[in-house]
Amino acid sequence: MKKNIAYKTLVCVESSQLFEKNNFYYCFADEGYDFWIHAPWLEQTLGVVQIKVSGDCREQFITKDQFRRPKVLPR
Repeated sequence: MKKNIAYKTLVCVESSQLFEKNNFYYCFADEGYDFWIHAPWLEQTLGVVQIKVSGDCREQFITKDQFRRPKVLPR
């Protein structure tokens, strides 16, 4: 089962049509499969400030905590 990402800041790890790698995005709802991101940058072009993201794109994001967590190198 996937971890719920609602109310978390996400970091894009793979660019796509709507999201840029290493940019931060706020997830305000997670329906288990699909999730919702606050998207004010879309207001000018699409007239919306939130977007429903398919669960297929979930691997495109990590949480801010995961992004900032230092990597431990093997000894």
